[in-house]
Parts: sequence; structure tokens; C-alpha cells
Amino acid sequence: MAAKVPLEELGHDVLVDYVFPYLDLKDILSLSATNHYIRSCAQDTAVWHDLYTKEFGLQPNPFTMRKWPEMYKWRSTAGVYTWGQSSLGRLGYSFNDLDEDKRTQSGVANRLHMSDRGACKPNRVSKLKATVVSDIVAGGYSFTILTGKGQLFGIGELREHYTGPRRTGGVVAVPIHRGPFRIGIAVPPGTAVHHPGHPGNRNNSTASGEESGNGQEIQSEDGLVRASSFHPPLSNDQRETPKLLEVGDGGDQDVKFVSVSSGRQHILAQDSEGKVWLWDRSYAIKGSLLEFPFPNRIISAIAGWSRSLAIVKDIGIAFWASQLTSDESSSKVQLTDEMVTIVPGTDTENIVGVVGLESAIVYLTDDGELYTYDMDQGTKTRMSLFEQKAQGTLVKLSGSFRRFAAFSDKDTVLLGAQGEFEPQITPELQGVHCVSIAVGDYHALALLRGGKILSWGQESNSCGALGLGKQNVLMQEYGGEERGRGIYIASPQPIELQGRALAIAAGGWQSAAIITDESSI
Repeated sequence: MAAKVPLEELGHDVLVDYVFPYLDLKDILSLSATNHYIRSCAQDTAVWHDLYTKEFGLQPNPFTMRKWPEMYKWRSTAGVYTWGQSSLGRLGYSFNDLDEDKRTQSGVANRLHMSDRGACKPNRVSKLKATVVSDIVAGGYSFTILTGKGQLFGIGELREHYTGPRRTGGVVAVPIHRGPFRIGIAVPPGTAVHHPGHPGNRNNSTASGEESGNGQEIQSEDGLVRASSFHPPLSNDQRETPKLLEVGDGGDQDVKFVSVSSGRQHILAQDSEGKVWLWDRSYAIKGSLLEFPFPNRIISAIAGWSRSLAIVKDIGIAFWASQLTSDESSSKVQLTDEMVTIVPGTDTENIVGVVGLESAIVYLTDDGELYTYDMDQGTKTRMSLFEQKAQGTLVKLSGSFRRFAAFSDKDTVLLGAQGEFEPQITPELQGVHCVSIAVGDYHALALLRGGKILSWGQESNSCGALGLGKQNVLMQEYGGEERGRGIYIASPQPIELQGRALAIAAGGWQSAAIITDESSI
């Protein structure tokens, strides 16, 4: 039997490369307290780089330096801030919790419309102060948070209306016909012709009344509440509460999630084993494991606005209906060949970015070619004008609902819209080190290097989604223009922050950011 070697006798490289990567921060700090040699090894940049990537991944960030211990500290102490329309508990706090200067001018009308209740400036979600946040994504009425531990928390609610009983166990296969022509489209909020309501509804009660949600709060190890404590439909207080999401009875409750994506009324999350989980009814219903009709590895799962998508090894881009589970469905959903459509020609392309819009897919290849695929008509078109007008090569995509952004390796940003092939070039976004862009229904945010956020677009019902202040401020200081039931800001404007933003999210009529109070990024 091999002799045991004390840790302090192991070489620096052995500790850094073969010991510390298997430990979490708490274990590394405890071990560092044993002697000076191990403590000095634990300060190696590689150790903190590994800790950072394990908790926060490799997503774009606005850091202007690469001192990994400092970066880890900034990310691990950052808070979640939200603003915009407050109905359905989507902000994680109530309107009455806000200081007066952050409240929208609720009930105050201009000549065209009334303001909706909400936050007109970023406000911290205090119930998440003890949580290390890795990422945040936005849906039509919600935010979903991925933590550094690989847990998911939901704020708000996935669907505007919930009817029916709570789900029970079993396996469900959904009879959806092959091809893109018969899959129903979930139309985003704010369009009265297609949708009977919109996020601006002032009635926050459920179909059964505001107090219809029930259940005893079960605390997680983070001191937060398990979503299964509640029974849908949820009360507004329960919607505001950050809820720890759980998977179905057939899944491992200790599953670690590595990514999350949100559509209008559903989310997809991928775990460390590559499995894909779906929530499409309520946060209070446990997630369902998706079982695919092919054995190929799922490289990435994307919750498009109205469909679900995946990049599949040797198959390409696949998509299927976003709403799969019935009210009494189960912990697993078996997809069939008839339910899944493959975008032609993507099996031989190296896909580096995919955005699922209302009725189209926009995707980018590793050589900078940009394509759009109409999910209703089944037609694919190369977006050559974007390639021609970009300085350098297109390397990244983001977007939602009907709009998207394409980024080049020469610091240019091109904005696009569903069904249009001519890019929009906004001067304020060029050459400013734009890290990411997030879009809601009618507004948009841009995160710049150094942690600055720009905001522009239409603030529906003056709900606060732009984060620039009250109605009169938008009109007087930012040159706002009244359009329909909202105020429109044409050019990107900086949001006043008490710190630096590290990530952004937008959806529906609300916005969010992960913000650190460190000012030296």
C-alpha cells in the first residue's frame, strides 16, 4: 500500500492542478488556515480562475481587468436589482416596499394614458442578499436566477393565468404534429389583437382570488423557500418570494444546473450531465425532464420566445413547442420524432449562437455567417447585409420576442428585427465595448465594459422598465416622445447605478441586473 503524503509536502502544481479543483471555496479557505505554504498556494490565480468559472461560467462580463480573486469577490457579493412593471410579483418586492423616488407615478395620467405601478429605478431584491447569483434571465412575467451552487430560483410567475390542478406523477407524450406549420405560437404580451391581456393589467389576483395560493413555506439550505411549498395559482406574496425550483419525482433533487434560458412563459435549464429540464406551467410545479428521440448530445438548450430550441451534436438546430405539459403531467416528457423539427442544413454547420424569436430562429456560424429560419413557413435566408455592414466578423448573438443583436469582433453592434434583413446601426452602441444586449417586449438594455447600462425603447404605460426615472423625467430630461400607451426614448441613455453592473436581463415590461457596489472594476 502506498505511503500517505501530507498535503504540505505536495508540490505547488499538484495542489493547484489536482487538489484545489475538487474543493469549494469554504474547503479551500479552511485548508488555507492550516499553514502558510498551503495558504500561499491557494492564492494562485489559477485557483481563483477555476472557482470563478465553476460558479459563474464563461459568459461575457464587463470586467476591465483579469485579477481573478477580485473578480470572484465582486461576483460573489453582487446583488440582484429589478425594475419595471410590478404586477404578478415579478420584481421580487411590492410597490409599497419602494422609496418614493423609485416609484412610478401610479395613477398619474398624461394626456394619453395612466402609469402602471412599478419601479422606475433599479431596486435591490433584498430576499436574495444571501444568495451568490451566477446568472439571471427574464420571461414575460418573471425572472429566473441561477446561483453559484447550480440552483434555480424563480420570481414572479411563468404564466399570466393558471387554471387546473397541481401536477401528479407519470410520463406524458404530447401529440404534436410534425413540422413548423401546426405548432401554435405563444404571442407575447402587449398586443391586444392576439392576447386578451397584457403585463400592464392592474388586477394582480389569480383566477380564484388573490389569496388562493396556499402551502406552508419549506426553507431551503439557503434560507429561501422551496417552490413546492406552494400550490398554484399563487398569491401575489408567493409570486414575489424567490422560490427554489425543484425537479420531478424521478429526478435527483441535488441536480446541479449550469445554464438557464427563458421564453415568454417557459424556461429550459441544462444540468451538469447535459440533461434538459422544462418548467412551462408554474414555478410551484416541479420541472420535467425532457427525453429526446435521438441519443445525440444536447450542446445547448434555448428557450425561445414561443418555441424551445436545442443545438444537437451532428443533427443541428432542433425546435419544438414550448408548452408541453398538461396540468396533470409528470416528471418526464417524451419528445417524439413527430414533435421535433430540424432546421435544414444545420447538421454540417458549427453553430455558435442561436436566438429564438416569436416566429423565427436567427443563428450564427463560426465563420460569421448569419441566417434566419421562418418557423411557420419553413424557409431559411442568409442575412448577408448584416455580414457586409459589420466591421470584422460576427461572433455573438442575443435577442428575444421580435428583436435581436449581432456583435462583431471589431466592437460593432448591429440591431435586427424579425422579418427584416436590413440592420440598424445605433451610433451610441458602436466602439463602446458593448458586452451584451437584453430586450424586453418594447425596450432594450445594453451592458458596457466597466459596468455601465444603457436603456432605450418604449416604456409601456410608463411602467418603469427603462429604469431612467419617473414620467416627467423621461419627457423633460431624456426627450421622451408619447407613443400610444407609452413613452419612447429613441437613443440609448445611461441608467444611474449605485455600483457596477455585471449582467443584465429584460423581458416583458421589466428589467434586471446583477450589480456590485465595488467601484474599481
